[in-house]
Amino acid sequence: MTYNELKKIVQYHCHLYYDVNRPEVDDKDFDKLYNQLEKVEKAQGWCDPDSPTLYVGGTTGKIKHPYKLYSLNKVYDKAEIGTEFTVETPKLDGANLTLIYRNKMINLAITRGDGEFGEDITHLTPGLRGIPEYAKDCVVNGECVTDNEVDNFRNYVSGALGLLDLNEFRSRNIRFIAHDLLGEQMNYTAKIKILSNAGFHTVFDTICANYPQDGLVYRINDWKICENLGYTSKYPRFAIALKERNSLVATTTLKDVLWTVGRTGAVNPIGLVEPVVLDGATVSRVTLHNMEFIKNQDLGLGDLIELERAGGVIPKFNKVIQHSNHGLKIEQRHAEAAVGHALRRVGPRLYCVDESQHDTVKLLEYFIKTIDLKGLGPA
Repeated sequence: MTYNELKKIVQYHCHLYYDVNRPEVDDKDFDKLYNQLEKVEKAQGWCDPDSPTLYVGGTTGKIKHPYKLYSLNKVYDKAEIGTEFTVETPKLDGANLTLIYRNKMINLAITRGDGEFGEDITHLTPGLRGIPEYAKDCVVNGECVTDNEVDNFRNYVSGALGLLDLNEFRSRNIRFIAHDLLGEQMNYTAKIKILSNAGFHTVFDTICANYPQDGLVYRINDWKICENLGYTSKYPRFAIALKERNSLVATTTLKDVLWTVGRTGAVNPIGLVEPVVLDGATVSRVTLHNMEFIKNQDLGLGDLIELERAGGVIPKFNKVIQHSNHGLKIEQRHAEAAVGHALRRVGPRLYCVDESQHDTVKLLEYFIKTIDLKGLGPA
């Protein structure tokens, strides 16, 4: 009997048993068929998205995660984190999602749910930003985030993942940022490198600075140590979250703006400020989000601004304390002059307009300059 034949038989009996309450076989024979299907799928290392082993109850409903998802234990003082937790990544504020690739294409997208079962939202993946259309077979876990100006990021993203209409979902501006490759026995940094090479945005990328965060995650890198440590009933013993508790503020002066260019052509403003110490850390840069944010704040060079470092973790712009009388307002033309490229406004952001090869070269030169890459530049 082939896998598909066995799967269809189990689907048929699941439908009779759960959906219409008219079973044709006794429980013992049903369990035997179901267990046989589970063994086949475990042996081959994959299962079809409509396999009854993925669902709670009948032929429709919640989908079973291929690997259980755990929560992270939380601390509020970095001193509580052991020195063996060497990998630091941002804790993004959004909604968790697992992507399953089979035959080099997206096979399933499952929301976190209770960690064991989640909702199938595969129909929304064409509108999900930051994921490759094709990838080697894998199970990827990550966070769906948005940089839209909303009151509650997690609720906004979770609501978007519950939509049925793909076009409405596209309008929500949801991006996937990967933070784990599940089921693979390798060091954490090696997993992230594989995901990055496959075309995913990851928690190691600077793009994370543009998205809301609610702490940091610290991990042990060595997979053998992680495997030996294992899990409690709720948490992995090899990863922990450093969360926010108190917020500290300081005032400083906005000195300049660095315009960074992302892979999609989005031009992002980074404020360069007079260095200020917040909770023992020196802060000299802060994200200004986008052009609309700058306009709404009426920001200009020389403005006295307030920065906040929440829980000693995330420095962010809070508000303008006093505008400078120099009249050096930040405008689109300043970004164009810095990048050396025509820009267009799309929603709140500025984007590059690739009109010629000359412009592309100038854009590349500016990108190299902003990341301070030595030994590469114009002849």
